Amino acid sequence: MEKLYKEEIKELTNLLNEERTDLKEQLEKTGISTDNALLAGYQENEDGEETGILYTDDMLIRFTATMERICVQRVSTEEVKEEFPQVMALKHLL
Repeated sequence: MEKLYKEEIKELTNLLNEERTDLKEQLEKTGISTDNALLAGYQENEDGEETGILYTDDMLIRFTATMERICVQRVSTEEVKEEFPQVMALKHLL
């Protein structure tokens, strides 16, 4: 399972860097560095609200974004491992 999580993190990170520049720009406007970030989890609901976990600068950041706003919050692995089990694979990617 961990191998799948590592692959998912790599794919999500590529998506953020290559296709989702709008989301990347929103994150950067909050002061979050995305240069060496890993997108460790991502979900979009039926209303278009995006939620995800970004690992950057030795921090886990949970974000919730819509077209109008973005909210970011520093979180721990323990807080998000149920919703985003991929975070458990981060230690093997660093």
